[in-house]
Amino acid sequence: GPSVGGLGRGQEAGPSVGGPGRGREAGLREGVGPTVPVTPSCVLTDTLHMEREDGTPLAEGVLPSGASEVYAVFKYAACTAELVRIQVFVQDVVPPQLVFSLTEVLQGSGVASLRIAATDGFSAGRYVTLLYTKVGGAGDGGWELLGSVGWQVGIHPDDTWFRSTSNYQWPLHNTGHWGTPDADIDAPEAWEVTTGTDDVVIAIVSTGVAMDHPDLAGKIWVNEDEIPGNGLDDDANGYVDDVHGYDFAEGDADPSDHFGYGTFAAGIAAAASDNGVGIAGVSWHARIMPIKVTQTFRTPNGIPYPGGRLGDLILGIRYAVDNGARVIYASPLVQTDDPRRLTVLREVLQYALAHGALVIAPTGNDGQALCLYPACFPEVLGVGATDARDERATLSNWGPQVDLVAPGALILSTCVGGLPFNCAPTGIVRSSSTAWAAAHVAGAAALLWALNPDRTPSEIRAILEQTADDLGDPGRDDVFGYGRLNLNRAVRYAGHELRMAPTTLAFMADARTDDRKRRACRTLWNRAMGAFVWDAKTDVPWLRLHGPRRLVPPSWLEVCVDVTPLSRYGAYTGLIHVYDRVDSQATTAVPVELRYVPRVWRSYLSLILK
Repeated sequence: GPSVGGLGRGQEAGPSVGGPGRGREAGLREGVGPTVPVTPSCVLTDTLHMEREDGTPLAEGVLPSGASEVYAVFKYAACTAELVRIQVFVQDVVPPQLVFSLTEVLQGSGVASLRIAATDGFSAGRYVTLLYTKVGGAGDGGWELLGSVGWQVGIHPDDTWFRSTSNYQWPLHNTGHWGTPDADIDAPEAWEVTTGTDDVVIAIVSTGVAMDHPDLAGKIWVNEDEIPGNGLDDDANGYVDDVHGYDFAEGDADPSDHFGYGTFAAGIAAAASDNGVGIAGVSWHARIMPIKVTQTFRTPNGIPYPGGRLGDLILGIRYAVDNGARVIYASPLVQTDDPRRLTVLREVLQYALAHGALVIAPTGNDGQALCLYPACFPEVLGVGATDARDERATLSNWGPQVDLVAPGALILSTCVGGLPFNCAPTGIVRSSSTAWAAAHVAGAAALLWALNPDRTPSEIRAILEQTADDLGDPGRDDVFGYGRLNLNRAVRYAGHELRMAPTTLAFMADARTDDRKRRACRTLWNRAMGAFVWDAKTDVPWLRLHGPRRLVPPSWLEVCVDVTPLSRYGAYTGLIHVYDRVDSQATTAVPVELRYVPRVWRSYLSLILK
């Protein structure tokens, strides 16, 4: 846990170095607020606040989980050797857990800058810092609360462009370098809860995907029922050799991207993340299903543009549904004065909903009140674009088709080829489009399904809309829809399903069992959530729990047998109770079975049980 610091960064004389606290203060309850019940002789002349090491405030910010220290800063006056105590609690556990306590003596006036250091970085979560003064002198009396401030530690991946001081990936975490601080989707806070799972597939129905791009290569969906390159339709789905999706425009099994739109969207939604290179995707682990429905055409002056047939778009969406995609990102836009011409398109969208898939589409880039399809159909979640100031991006269309907005202006993502992106050698470039806003929402939907795969598309859509940051007129409006995507609120509101594997733990042990050396331990996995979000407990005396461990999914708990409390051989059963720290309704029990046998019988019994 955090260790002791002292007066920092050249502040005036004040606190001296002290030692950490060793227990928990009685009476602290979840949700302690900044109340000031008394006016002590030592007067605060400025509000208590938290700062990073570089002096930037933490009250509205997020500290990277690998950071080693923060500072509690306040001004004081008229102090006559008063005792002042700083305490820091983790708020995400019940009761809140004390992780730092320091008592100092204040004399005179000045600025106190108390360093709160962590030896191995702070764990992800929410913290509260409390400031007390001693009432009644050093030997008697109690502690009175002067003030409190909350701060947060988020999951910050180590991808090059996410970590850049230029804040190129501002849609995920906006520091204000490009616009308004916190005009973003609050991704680091959401990643405290989940970074997704590879059980969820996002279909990119667009210009294809560059499957060899370094940030996408390991994320491409694989059709396990198809044998590659044998010229046969092994899974009898009507398509030959469709191992990694399909190209409906050309009628072959190579949905590689030669234009760039699909590659760009795939990177936003689900680029490989926390791998030290490239960018971070919204969903770190979701798989990408490339579906190509366009060809590249050129204007009379040689400018390339994607185009295609409506029938290919329909077939592409149907293919995505039939092959297990839960999220379908559909970027081709269709304009018509007679929606009846699009009857078959609407039918396939209804088919998607009925089979558990959510179709997400951009509203278009004309900067006017123009209704384009498929976003204009009520079965589709239509997404408009905002900029780094939380204003409507000038290119974003508006109208009744706008259900949600997300960042879409000057977005950094993965690219391929030359025009229109002029892809840099790094494979990364910036662009603006409502299509990129829709890609952010596609990644968000994948995270929600990672937390609870039993949710319906309508429920996922409702969660995204109800948790959005309302912009513009109160309530839904034609410019911002229900508001700008707030990923953090969405994953906390979603309702979680604890996905533990295995569902039952079975052990065999003898009187000489040594937990680690003789493998009387098992690993209990949580595929959807990181270690800070869930915990487990048991009243079974012969079980020992170690963990949970790993901040990002999959996280795990080590469960070991200790036969010391057992007085005789036999069969024993027990339960491990797993609970979610974010969603109080999410609990599950994992049965544990133990066969405790004499050592001489252990080898024979294992053969019999096989």
